Amino acid sequence: MRENYLKICFIVIISLSIVTACGSQGPSGGAGGGNTVVVAAGTDSTKGTLATVASATDSTTFVTNFYTITSTPYTGFTGTPSPVSLLSVTLSYTPVSGFNGIAPPPIPPLPLFSKPATLQPNGSVTEEVLIIDNFSKSTVFAPYTTALRTTTASQFVYDVSITFKGQEINTGTDVSATTGTTLFVTH
Repeated sequence: MRENYLKICFIVIISLSIVTACGSQGPSGGAGGGNTVVVAAGTDSTKGTLATVASATDSTTFVTNFYTITSTPYTGFTGTPSPVSLLSVTLSYTPVSGFNGIAPPPIPPLPLFSKPATLQPNGSVTEEVLIIDNFSKSTVFAPYTTALRTTTASQFVYDVSITFKGQEINTGTDVSATTGTTLFVTH
């Protein structure tokens, strides 16, 4: 009797895991994909480069790069692929190196709203992204401006992760795509 009970419990658990897996977000497991399309991002090489230089003391210069976001239907998908509404961009900064024993100060994540854009299946859009804003430059680097100005070859280096977030219009499924750049902060 107990053996039959264990067999039934085992079958129920396996059945639930199979049903749950059917609701996963596409072949990529949700890493950049929705129910119908895969979204990817990369640098628009015709308009920018991967390296970004920012002056810690110049409050009039905006530091931007251009990124192209693409949408591709899943291979073998037979339904109608959904357009994607781009909603936001978030930048996260990871310190890489400083100078003269001075570690790079932390920069808080920078959430931005994307320009309203709809990404069609098999299509692309190019977004201009502010890599670091003047408020962050003036508050984060203010204690270091003298050292940045007076030390030869002084710069802080950061890896910047740029995540574009959106939603499939037809399914409501959240999608995201991540790319990056290197940020060099000088005097």
